[in-house]
Amino acid sequence: MRPNEIYMKSLAINALEDIASEKSPPVLIELAKNVIANYEREEIGPYIEIIRDALGAAVQIDPYYSVPELMSLLKTNKTDDNSGKSAIIRQTIVEAAGGTFSPVATPVIVEGLKDPHFYVLASAAAVARNFQSEELTEQLIKIASDKHEFSQVKRDAIRALGNVHTAEVFSCLVENLRESPSSAVRAAAAEALGRAGFQEAVPYLKRSAKKDSEASVRTSALQSLKELGHVSRLDLWLERLKSLLSW
Repeated sequence: MRPNEIYMKSLAINALEDIASEKSPPVLIELAKNVIANYEREEIGPYIEIIRDALGAAVQIDPYYSVPELMSLLKTNKTDDNSGKSAIIRQTIVEAAGGTFSPVATPVIVEGLKDPHFYVLASAAAVARNFQSEELTEQLIKIASDKHEFSQVKRDAIRALGNVHTAEVFSCLVENLRESPSSAVRAAAAEALGRAGFQEAVPYLKRSAKKDSEASVRTSALQSLKELGHVSRLDLWLERLKSLLSW
């Protein structure tokens, strides 16, 4: 496929999305399938955007038809070989679903959170905060509780948990705030506790605001305390000023 062909296919995707008829999603998904089938890993890079745009447009137009198709594509590209093409395709499918913000696409994000490949998992975690379901929350808690998980993925999972107010989520967030060796994870946990409205987190947040070694964590804890009504705006600004002066 030459650059001009890529451009023309992109125009076709935009046109189909604008028309937004019931006939568009099958055509868009078939286009994505054809691109996936015809290119190896070293060749597929330039066409990833076509796949993502085609699948994303299909979900936007008719999620109830398109999401099962995306789930099927995830399963047919489940086996990773040495080329890594399957993982790239799964990552692209997750990104396409995540970019739609459609609640119907939640199962695709859940499947991405279960994926063994880091890139797929990371992409799913990055968009998880835009979706909600019981199964999604369970998977996010599992990731956030895994002491061997990459801190970037844990941070994003914890941010997503800030949308959920349950005892299990509270325990998970407090554990990460108190024990994670990653300051990014601790800061995310502090932020999530405030966003979720956990008043019972106040003692833990006060401790982090005073004693955490990282300014970013102290500031996040103070911000959450402010949101929960337990610290003044002046205290928050004083901590931020202190952080700036310590650079």
